[in-house]
Amino acid sequence: MLASGDSNLRTTLRPYLGQIRDGVLASGGHLLSGTSLIALSVLIAFFLYRDGRTAVRRLHSIVGRIAGARARQSLDVAADTINGVVHGVLGTALVQAIAATVGYWIAGLPGALLLGFITFFLTLVPMGPALIWLPAAIWLASQGRTGMAIFLVAWVGLLVGSLENILRPILIGRSSDLPFIIIFLGIVGGLVAFGLIGIFLGPTLLAVAYGLIREWSGGNEPGDAVAE
Repeated sequence: MLASGDSNLRTTLRPYLGQIRDGVLASGGHLLSGTSLIALSVLIAFFLYRDGRTAVRRLHSIVGRIAGARARQSLDVAADTINGVVHGVLGTALVQAIAATVGYWIAGLPGALLLGFITFFLTLVPMGPALIWLPAAIWLASQGRTGMAIFLVAWVGLLVGSLENILRPILIGRSSDLPFIIIFLGIVGGLVAFGLIGIFLGPTLLAVAYGLIREWSGGNEPGDAVAE
């Protein structure tokens, strides 16, 4: 309509001005909220890195006085699991990004290294890499390179995407003696129940629960008869 001269810009956009205004305000609010959370996280992380060891010692002492040695052991299990989850998540993201970069390079996409770098961060979000490989596959198909578009979907969309469900539990399991199924269910259940933060919460909660159940079912309480 603008190209044909039948309407001017103001008249064309007038029905959508309210939606555009609301969208801009909502996006600005989300951006401000996210920026504030990042700033708060950096501030908290500074104090945790500076005084973290002292806080851990005091927390060990407090939980020990409240619930005894079992509470200290549960705290250690939670810490080991969180460390394992962090290393597993970042390690899986690195492997996926390298594999995706190889796929981008084979498909002949411009800026394959940059796309792989962006993919590293998008793998932390469920279905995040699709923001890269799906438009790239559509672009390849529009260029007449249908074979490379199919290859990109199969390589990045299916193969690289499946690495997350296989490699992440294995890497996390290397840091603890938890069964594979416990870690796998913790990751999947955590994502379903809590979203992205559930990647860390799910395995940690299941690890603590598994440790308590294993200790309580395999040991004797004070005063119990000991079998000879």
